Amino acid sequence: MEATLDMQAVKKIWFPKEHGAWAMTFSPIVSGFLVAGAVGWTGAWLFVSVFMFFLLRQPALTIVRGVRNRKSVATSVKLLFAAEFLALVAAGLVMLWRMPRVEWLGFGALAAASLLAHLFFASKRKEMTAPAEVATVSGVCVGAPAGYFAATGRLDGMALALLLLNLAYFVTNIFYIRLKARVQARQAPPDSWSGYLKAGLPLLTYNALGWLVNIAGVLAGAMQPLALLALVPNALKDVWAVAKWHTRNELNIRQRGWMEVGHLLLFLALVKLLVE
Repeated sequence: MEATLDMQAVKKIWFPKEHGAWAMTFSPIVSGFLVAGAVGWTGAWLFVSVFMFFLLRQPALTIVRGVRNRKSVATSVKLLFAAEFLALVAAGLVMLWRMPRVEWLGFGALAAASLLAHLFFASKRKEMTAPAEVATVSGVCVGAPAGYFAATGRLDGMALALLLLNLAYFVTNIFYIRLKARVQARQAPPDSWSGYLKAGLPLLTYNALGWLVNIAGVLAGAMQPLALLALVPNALKDVWAVAKWHTRNELNIRQRGWMEVGHLLLFLALVKLLVE
């Protein structure tokens, strides 16, 4: 009976089912490959490393939540965590063997810091808060310059541009989802425009912050001014999200998901066209 329960616990977590999380994890690294115009074997092993890192998150969270709630964690979950961790280390070592550069240690440290921050928030029952989500997504966005570095062997202004653009896009999306799913879906539309603006203030603030950071990147010479156009569709979407209130009955999750896929593909296409 215990073995059955163990296997059931593993089946629930071994392969994440959140489609948005998959897209958010792998899109930055893909943007790096697109701008580099290549992948190569080092890039392929980086992709495998990111994949294993992504799979590692769920058993790690399960263990942390078990300790937090003072409940025993299934042995099979611990074994799954160990196996995925070893697979991640193995993929990382192969990548280092193919491209023995000290920069990989920096990328690894940033990714590990992002995961540890998320687990810390989880230990405090705050994994769904904005700071926790921003910490996680910021770590994921490091995949953009990492993908570019794997394909080109360079960390230059283009790598910085990729990081800044991905941070602006994906961090802002956190607040877009929070507005739609956690504010508008749970409340009636406000009676005045000030109410709309108050509800959308976090989204608009982070959108403006993303623009300011990227404008600073342009002024520093890390990217061409035209690269900023990659953020325009997302900015327009966010303004419309604040202006158009969707209640729970009006919020079509599947439709919204496909719209996000479209926006993401457009973002990647614009990054490819404008950052090179």
